[in-house]
Amino acid sequence: MPSKHPVLAACIILLFALSWLIAAVSCHPSQSNGIRILISTEKSDRLDFAVSGTVRLKSLTLSQGSFHIELQNGTLLLYDSQNNKLASGNTLVLSSGSSAGFVKIYNRLYGNACYAGSVTVSPDRDGHLRVVETIPVDAYIQSVVSCCGDSLPEEAIKALTVIVHNYTAACVRGGSSFDTSDEPYPYAGSLSCPESYLPVMRQVLNDRLVSDGSFLCPELRGSNGGVYRIIPSSPETEAVEISDRFDGTDPGSVSPTPSGSCISLRSVQARAEAGHSYQEILSAYFPYASLVHDGNTINLSDPPLQQ
Repeated sequence: MPSKHPVLAACIILLFALSWLIAAVSCHPSQSNGIRILISTEKSDRLDFAVSGTVRLKSLTLSQGSFHIELQNGTLLLYDSQNNKLASGNTLVLSSGSSAGFVKIYNRLYGNACYAGSVTVSPDRDGHLRVVETIPVDAYIQSVVSCCGDSLPEEAIKALTVIVHNYTAACVRGGSSFDTSDEPYPYAGSLSCPESYLPVMRQVLNDRLVSDGSFLCPELRGSNGGVYRIIPSSPETEAVEISDRFDGTDPGSVSPTPSGSCISLRSVQARAEAGHSYQEILSAYFPYASLVHDGNTINLSDPPLQQ
């Protein structure tokens, strides 16, 4: 039977579709714009880099070779290896686009690292060069998990995927689109993800780790010092400090995290090797959180905690 108020009905349908779209975007805030990574370069007014394949700078194509960017009187100048000036501007953006090219930059933490995303160079307030890479969130997650090791157990891959994805989502929802290459994740540039990792990661790529409806923002370290803290669900209850024998570090040799949100890479791998599922791994750190998987909400206090 036709509606007596077709305009009203159309508006209701439109509002419903709009609300669904907003919800979909908010669940994956970093998918559309990617995540921006501040590259830890030496603080200076010159950036040396190499190009493998081809990258673009506006209408200019940079092919295989060495280049550098200098900051002179507030203006960026791009030179080739023969000191020929190729371009200038307040901001220079190097992009591989659809090509397989990448930019190789010296990272003070990881040495020469390759960046396949869009690399933006601009001056900061102190007169130094600021270098930022923008890549899709999926590529970022794959690179970070790959940096953790190339032979991880499947359940460790799943746990790490959820942890890293939740970090990026929480950053973007909190108004920050930046991650730094030294803290809190080991991002050593765009790494090739082992083929065996990809199907495992896809199983949990949409999982969300939440508490009171908000994304948790867990951090990842090589070690949590052998001790971590469980933050209780009630603010009136004190946090519980737990010795993490899976971390492989003598408690007290490294200061434990005060926030309770620091995940130990050693512990994740050791727990997976001991037969723990990725849900059990997450529950060890966040027993009061929930995991949204395939539309179902799982209380992480339900699986047995295996210490």
